[in-house]
Amino acid sequence: MNGITWDKFYFIITPDEFELIFSSGDFYFMKTNCRVALDYQYDSKESIFLAYQNFWEKIIVGKRKLVNPEFTDTYLPMYISITDNYRNIKFEKINSKSDGNIDFKRVSNKKPFIGLSPAELNFFNDKISMIYANTEGMIGLRLVRPKSIDGISTENEIITPIYKDIVKSIKKICKKAKIQREETLFKPNLWISENAKKVINENIYLVENNLKFI
Repeated sequence: MNGITWDKFYFIITPDEFELIFSSGDFYFMKTNCRVALDYQYDSKESIFLAYQNFWEKIIVGKRKLVNPEFTDTYLPMYISITDNYRNIKFEKINSKSDGNIDFKRVSNKKPFIGLSPAELNFFNDKISMIYANTEGMIGLRLVRPKSIDGISTENEIITPIYKDIVKSIKKICKKAKIQREETLFKPNLWISENAKKVINENIYLVENNLKFI
């Protein structure tokens, strides 16, 4: 077993830019890593646009530390999958009640998805990296897709051109990020739009670590 290799893309765009890019594609947002109601099909794009607006205002350009439990409900909706056709997703019904009634379901097939989630920046030992599990450093979004699964390429999967089209659209309005701290210039694996750069330096993690996008 060779496991999974990944394509990863980190970016920061405004809510208006997010809606413009993600409204045009022929795909669906779906919860694939948690329990869902029996009548669940997919999340509307409008609900994800609202979730990102909230995430942007409270977290990306927010001025409060991410220690309040209320922020969990702000960033959790941004952990979502993208698929070409929700009808092809198989669910397993789960019996979770002692009386035998089934009250939820979860994804059971291993069909490749595109993953969308918060991107987390980390400043440590005078170095900047884009790592997973640094909640305080949430600053944008991350797109991922499996490049190969157990040594088998996913190039022929329908999600591959969808992923590449999204990344291409984002790059059209973004540039590689440059972050300055005193006399040191960092170039993390991150893209940012000009509109996002105008306000991103309000982010509390950047302020506390004397970091500034330039």
